[in-house]
Amino acid sequence: MARLNFGERPSTQLRLALGAVALLAAVVFSGMQLGLISTPQGGISFVGGSLPSGPGVLNEGVVGTLETPLPLFAASGADRAVVALTYRALTHLDRGGSAEPEIATSWSVAEDGLTWTFLFDPAAAWSDGTPITPNDALFTIGVAGQLGIEGGYFDALSAEIGADGASLIVRTPREVASLPVALGALPLLPAHIFEGLPIDEIASSEAARRSVSSGPFQVTSISSSAAA
Repeated sequence: MARLNFGERPSTQLRLALGAVALLAAVVFSGMQLGLISTPQGGISFVGGSLPSGPGVLNEGVVGTLETPLPLFAASGADRAVVALTYRALTHLDRGGSAEPEIATSWSVAEDGLTWTFLFDPAAAWSDGTPITPNDALFTIGVAGQLGIEGGYFDALSAEIGADGASLIVRTPREVASLPVALGALPLLPAHIFEGLPIDEIASSEAARRSVSSGPFQVTSISSSAAA
């Protein structure tokens, strides 16, 4: 069982318990395989250990073990659960499945229907204080393309940083009205951490173990036990 300590940005401490905790989540949520448990007081006990609880403590039980909690490289449900809490994309999807601003504050498409411009939130930053820039998106799209993510969808895109340095220009080979939606499913990688590394070494690199985050939480530590 893996245990991760999460730090809410900027202050509250949270812990994410993975792996065998899935059994506990299944019981608590009447057989659900993915559960989110937050307890204001008391403790949660199970055979072999217990989980921390109290104000500011989050326990999440998921099926699977933690392997690579990194965008594009997440290999398990546990990885994806962590990525969802720690990384943001250019857009996010509302309840109806439409794209809403996230790191990109707005976007537009040219009359040709092929050229999109995404403007970045100047206040967006990684947890180490480094600004999130179009270069992060450019790097992420490039990695996604080389990995063949979504059947090569991202490999077909052409992207570049706008002349103002604060926008990303994306060109598609044909009209794709759903591009902002597709980019909402692509959490950004921190280019300043991984740029220069061979793609096949990113997931196993030491940088991946201490990577910064852009989401509401960040991993502060990882241990092999969920016992408090």
